[in-house]
Amino acid sequence: TSVFAHAMSNVLPLSETNDSSSYPFYVVVFALIVVPLSLSELKEQVVLQVFLTICRFVMLAVMLTSIYMAQYQYYNNDNDTNNVLVSHFGNQTAPAGSRL
Repeated sequence: TSVFAHAMSNVLPLSETNDSSSYPFYVVVFALIVVPLSLSELKEQVVLQVFLTICRFVMLAVMLTSIYMAQYQYYNNDNDTNNVLVSHFGNQTAPAGSRL
């Protein structure tokens, strides 16, 4: 509950001055979605669960496709008429991030 409400209040604040005022609103939105689902039987959730499973596979395909497109994207050089295959990852050969 708190992760959803905090994330939504940061991304979509209801007022421009204080994003903490939208936190209770998003807690109520979360409750309006979760409580009816938790009170319904599993047989009543079949359509929704199948839909969410399809959405998971679609999102996985979108993520993998975007990685492939970033790795193998053609770059059109203005000075040259040839299209050059350029990796948008540069010389990165290892994960980038903070060291543990």
